[in-house]
Amino acid sequence: MNSNVLQETFEPLFPINGCDCKDILKNIDKKYKEVDEYTNECIYVGHCEITDFETGLKAKSPPKIGKSRYLTALNRGRSQGGCDWIFDYIYFVSKEENYSKLETKIHNKLKEFNLNKKNHKELYNLSINDAIDKVKYIVESAF
Repeated sequence: MNSNVLQETFEPLFPINGCDCKDILKNIDKKYKEVDEYTNECIYVGHCEITDFETGLKAKSPPKIGKSRYLTALNRGRSQGGCDWIFDYIYFVSKEENYSKLETKIHNKLKEFNLNKKNHKELYNLSINDAIDKVKYIVESAF
């Protein structure tokens, strides 16, 4: 399976609650990790949502833009402390593309929006939709 097929599989599902897509992600990994064209490397835009247990009010974190090879592990790590991790956009990187270089390019182009918080270097002062649009534009113009 190539990255275009993966992209077409996920695109209509966004945003996806990380817990809800666990089975999809495991199925993709199980089905395609042996295929030479397949790569599980991706660039993602996501955020955390949490409901205040005292007030019942929902809150969202700023968007996080990063790279991952293992989305199920990423989801598990981000969904700690009672929050839900939401994948707003995932771009599956083909074998011909270097996902580390692509991530660096994205972070460099979005430097002015970076929140520059200690230990949270991938958070951006953007709306989720703006983050998605900017990442899509950078990805499309990179290749």
